[in-house]
Amino acid sequence: LLKYQWQAYDIINWHLMEMLSGQEPPQLLMHIPGEGGVGKSKTSIISMIQTITENFMNKGAGHLLVKGAYTGIAASIVDSKTLHMLAHIPVNCHEQSQKAIQKLAIFWKDKCYWIIDELSMVGRIFFAQLSTYL
Repeated sequence: LLKYQWQAYDIINWHLMEMLSGQEPPQLLMHIPGEGGVGKSKTSIISMIQTITENFMNKGAGHLLVKGAYTGIAASIVDSKTLHMLAHIPVNCHEQSQKAIQKLAIFWKDKCYWIIDELSMVGRIFFAQLSTYL
């Protein structure tokens, strides 16, 4: 990982350790910018997202982490799901079913961390829709 990636990792790890020890740290909001191909999701050696995921798994906290990406290809690279799937955003209609809302509530109940890969691909209209559905 690059220096700034290790710094981000350390902040996330500190926050996770606080959560796991029963503390209530402030909400963690982090944006790691970069153009495509600079190593946010894939490098020749190791992926930052993979490193974070492994840390969560090693601490028995994998259930707290959700990973998503706008496209299926980006999602497959970081072993995640598309944002459409994670938010149960319907393709052909504008409203979620009650069943979808119930599934979302159950799925997101214990989640504390959400990594969105390739955020720059998400337009403001879709991002607003994503926020509404979640």
